[in-house]
Amino acid sequence: MKHIIFPTSFFFKYKAPNADELIQKANSYGEELINNEEFTWNNHNASDCIKLKWQDWIKLFQPTLELFSAELKVNFKFHMYDPWLNLYKRGATQEVHDHFPCDFSLIFIVNDGPGFAKFFFMDRNSISLSAKFAELLKYHNRFEPELTTGDVLIFPSNQLHGVFPHGSDEIRRTIAINFDIIL
Repeated sequence: MKHIIFPTSFFFKYKAPNADELIQKANSYGEELINNEEFTWNNHNASDCIKLKWQDWIKLFQPTLELFSAELKVNFKFHMYDPWLNLYKRGATQEVHDHFPCDFSLIFIVNDGPGFAKFFFMDRNSISLSAKFAELLKYHNRFEPELTTGDVLIFPSNQLHGVFPHGSDEIRRTIAINFDIIL
């Protein structure tokens, strides 16, 4: 009898075709623009955030969204919400969360390096298994995709995810965006 252990994550990963342009624009935002009070959800993490305007970014992310559409083999329209720039200083983290009720989310990795915080997905159904059964199956409720500078990750917005504590003195930068599909 064959058995299948379902993966704990569902995502699409690409190298952004215009990564250098995205990185240059993301790095043009200085720390003086940090305003965590603009983010109602930002009271439980230690990262800093800068609110961005979707109008300034939609054309820049269009090549990546075209890759996504081609892989799905379907053209679709979408609503892009305002992105935000995450800045993780040493020790900064992001608790496990989702972006429900949006349809899909995107993160762009602006930079990486030794000691940089890792992004992870967490299986929201992991409580279905007892600890002993999970051990027997060699099941882990977290998955850490390998991400480097210029990578884009697109995933369903209701998928649990987070960021481990940042262990570098260099600030980790990522851009996050939520989308709704328009049918």
